[in-house]
Amino acid sequence: MSGATAYDPASPAESQDPFPGWAWARANAPVFYTPQHNLWWVSRYDDIRTILERTDVFSSRGALNTPPPPPDIAALLEGLPWEHTITSQDPPEHTRLRRLVQVAFTPKHVAGREGMIREIVERRLDLFPRGEPFDLVSVFSQPIPLEVITRIVGAPVEDAPQLRRWTDTFFRLIGSGGTLAADEVHALYREMHEMMEYAKAFIADRRAQPRDDLGTDLIFATTEEGDPQLSEIELIAVIMSLFTAGNETSASMISQSIFCLLSHPDQWEEVKRDPSLIPAAVEETLRFCGPVKGIQRTTTVDTTVGGVDIPAGAQVYLLLGSSGRDDEKWQGPDDFDVHRRNLSQHLMLGRGLHFCLGAPLARLEGKVALECIVERAPDLELAGPIVYGDFVRVLSPVELLVRLP
Repeated sequence: MSGATAYDPASPAESQDPFPGWAWARANAPVFYTPQHNLWWVSRYDDIRTILERTDVFSSRGALNTPPPPPDIAALLEGLPWEHTITSQDPPEHTRLRRLVQVAFTPKHVAGREGMIREIVERRLDLFPRGEPFDLVSVFSQPIPLEVITRIVGAPVEDAPQLRRWTDTFFRLIGSGGTLAADEVHALYREMHEMMEYAKAFIADRRAQPRDDLGTDLIFATTEEGDPQLSEIELIAVIMSLFTAGNETSASMISQSIFCLLSHPDQWEEVKRDPSLIPAAVEETLRFCGPVKGIQRTTTVDTTVGGVDIPAGAQVYLLLGSSGRDDEKWQGPDDFDVHRRNLSQHLMLGRGLHFCLGAPLARLEGKVALECIVERAPDLELAGPIVYGDFVRVLSPVELLVRLP
């Protein structure tokens, strides 16, 4: 088939350092097909941006594909909730769902939560030991956005560790790269069923005892006619997606921004001298090694991308991480530079209709995390390499050893 190549971005060998492979693809096969995944991969900035903006040709339905559930689990699930999330919808369903949720993530609403975020960050900083290595991911980066989104939605904070485990399960399931054995698929689906049951119990509790939280707002949202805005499966889907997507990418961004700065000491010193550079450091981190490796689309008609013909109904995978290193778009793309001028043009948060709903919250979490480290732990230093999980869709750190002298 035209566009086929032996390079496989979903290979486990690519999980720790996907950047050389992406560079090869941009130079040699910017649009290519892998038959083992039945996917078309797109690696260049301009092609990816065009696809993100052409929602009529590149549908978001099926954006979160997973292996088929085992029959016994399928009978319990009564449908896959992630097929009903905002991420997996086109207008008008996408418009309706996004309108309901986005009120909680406007810049104004998010700014009002800065005090809560700072309190959580300060509490995590109190746990930093001195004189010995510790894992920044488990002590700092993961707990912060997880507690933030848990409190926004309204779940008990003590449930956060379990929600984190379900988050890992979800991203493993949607980003397996076809490498999962049947018994592992079964185990992952069983865990997702447990999360679905948790979401159902949460919804039932809020119906019986409404509170001042996003979960209650979503459950009691009605149309002009007084009917529920969200069906039961949509409610479950939105609640589950808020808990998962609402913490994974922010946790990754916080870890990676600290790693990038500590591994570029000259720029870390600049940021410490001038904390006004912190927002730029967050944006440069997103461009340089953002948390989302890629997202999926489905062609609605026969089309051509980068000179390669792609048939209707094809699954197209946009390598967002690759777009941030495209030398046709960025000068010195493999250099981390907090003074880069065109950072607003990176694609890590999407573009157009599907621009990341939680972007204001993620940016604020990253900003506050770095500000507090500059204030209270400016002598933080690396004590080991950054280690990523074996995920196809996200570049997710699972360990980053640091030390306070």
